[in-house]
Amino acid sequence: MKFKALIASLLVSTSSVALADDYSFKGKFDGDISVRDHRDGEWRRRPQWMPISQMVTASRRTVIRVDEHNDELRAIRLHNGTGATYVYSITLRYEDGHRENIDVGKWLYSGDPMLTFDLAQNHELDRIVINTWTSMRSTFRVMGQKVRRFERPPIMEPLPTPPPMPPINTLPAYGLSIGKDLTFAGTAGYVHLPVGSEKGNFHKVRLEGMGAGSFIGRVYVTFPTGLHQSFEVNKVLYRGETIDFDLTGKGTQQITAITVMAGNADVRAQGQGASRFGVTLL
Repeated sequence: MKFKALIASLLVSTSSVALADDYSFKGKFDGDISVRDHRDGEWRRRPQWMPISQMVTASRRTVIRVDEHNDELRAIRLHNGTGATYVYSITLRYEDGHRENIDVGKWLYSGDPMLTFDLAQNHELDRIVINTWTSMRSTFRVMGQKVRRFERPPIMEPLPTPPPMPPINTLPAYGLSIGKDLTFAGTAGYVHLPVGSEKGNFHKVRLEGMGAGSFIGRVYVTFPTGLHQSFEVNKVLYRGETIDFDLTGKGTQQITAITVMAGNADVRAQGQGASRFGVTLL
């Protein structure tokens, strides 16, 4: 009886190692195959393992054809099913012709149920050839871990150093225009321009010539406090010519009104000029 049992055992062993099975797993795994891992107080993605093959019976040479949906892998893992399988080596064949041989020399069994191997990057895996030996029926499954791709921002060339900043007083200033094409014609010799504190704060008053020539005698500025500030001009302002007057006090000021006079003394005697000018608050 012992002799018959030995013969039966050898027959099973011989048939097991003589076969070479070829497996192709057609499963498709879409979506996010990761879970949240918040170790070290940070949230990051940790890829999960997915099946690359069904549970296969160990033979001398097992070929696993990798489906095109699962060919971008960063690692593979042999997961024990039943029995014990001695893994001699693993041959990885990639779609670009690249081949990689991994010497294993380990048992895959209940005491050591998983064997994990990192793969070459930037290669699409085509098939996995596993060379094994077993004296009894044993099974295992191949698992895979997909590559996680991250969109990286384009590399931007550094911008050139800008030229030195011009002096502040040469920068163009765009303020509040409170009057354009103003004239003393038909007036008592002055132009009164209400402003109001709701228009904001300012630090300068600008006169701009808009005609052949306007003689400006004096400018009065009235503040909400009732105080006044006057500027002596006494000159002709030609087209395109500007004059700026700094307001008194620190910082900017609110203005109630601006009065531009054609002369300093008898304003009525100066009131018939037809030239034009404008007033802007800065």
